[in-house]
Amino acid sequence: MPKASLAQVSKLKTRLERLQKSTRKLRQKAGETVSSLINTAEIGGTAFVWGYAKSKLDTTEVQGIPGELIAAVSAHALSIMGVGQNMEPHLKAIGDGSLAAWAYQTGLGMGGARTSGDYLAGDYLAGAGIEELPRADDMTAGDALTEDDLAYLEL
Repeated sequence: MPKASLAQVSKLKTRLERLQKSTRKLRQKAGETVSSLINTAEIGGTAFVWGYAKSKLDTTEVQGIPGELIAAVSAHALSIMGVGQNMEPHLKAIGDGSLAAWAYQTGLGMGGARTSGDYLAGDYLAGAGIEELPRADDMTAGDALTEDDLAYLEL
């Protein structure tokens, strides 16, 4: 049986340590990737569920407050308070998905009202004190400017 020199054993040991270190890094990176994928799926899945619920139910509001917004605030609050062992990232993802669903629905309602001339966007804009949106087809480039604005621009 051939005998290994001390230098060969030392070199082999160094290679083994490098391999172990690189395996640890690979496992850590794989864990982070899986966590990121789960987070993305939870956010998208939550937004999907809210969209599906809105299509099937007459309303998702509670006392006039959108259910998505209630869920978003509640999930984030629970996450911040540390409720549930190791559940914080999942609660945060559910909160993010609910907030995304609410923001999308609100933007859709506001944009649709603005382009169609349907002034039912009051539900979305009441808090901002905006009574009515101008219809895009009723405006030309200078209609939104006052005489003072036009005079200022003519420097």
